Amino acid sequence: MSLGGKGRLVGRKILMGCGGLAILGVLGIVAVGCLAVLSSSGSDTADSSIEGNESAQDDGGSGGQPAEERQAVPVGENLTVADVAWQVTNARQANQLTSEFQEPKQGNFVVVDFAFTNNGSEAVTLDSESLALIDGEDRTFETDNETFGYIDPAKDIFLDQVNPGVTQQGEVIFTVAPGASDFTLELGDTDMFSDENGYVDLGF
Repeated sequence: MSLGGKGRLVGRKILMGCGGLAILGVLGIVAVGCLAVLSSSGSDTADSSIEGNESAQDDGGSGGQPAEERQAVPVGENLTVADVAWQVTNARQANQLTSEFQEPKQGNFVVVDFAFTNNGSEAVTLDSESLALIDGEDRTFETDNETFGYIDPAKDIFLDQVNPGVTQQGEVIFTVAPGASDFTLELGDTDMFSDENGYVDLGF
């Protein structure tokens, strides 16, 4: 028994239904592919942005300015940074720190003595955050908070308020990497919102 025209009509509907499903399947694959490409592009853009920011930060180098742009004065010379003045009076390397009240401490240290003068019209707060040490490999060292017991109390500058026109004697100690050399001291203007700095060549 032949189905005739009805059979062909049913067959066409089946074929059309299968074709529609196939088209929908292709469209789904295309949509997924487009989403994947867009997602990858967005990720690459974000990664590029992050890498760009990191490169911009690296270009600045350690210590606020690239090494070739730092104009360093020698130890003993006055250095004016904004409304304050610094004079490094002594700088030395040490393998041991001693104190009347502390056990000797072994390590690699750079000890810096200085005079700080407030030339502004208002009191400023002097602390170790205003100083940093940069070596010949452009590595930056911060003051070692665990060595404050080896500093003369008269030279301890922790949150020390300095009034206008007053000079304060200070000392800081840096723990540095073994073999580090060619040190430059970076000195700020005590304003936490400023990036103005001056530099002193320690000579070793």
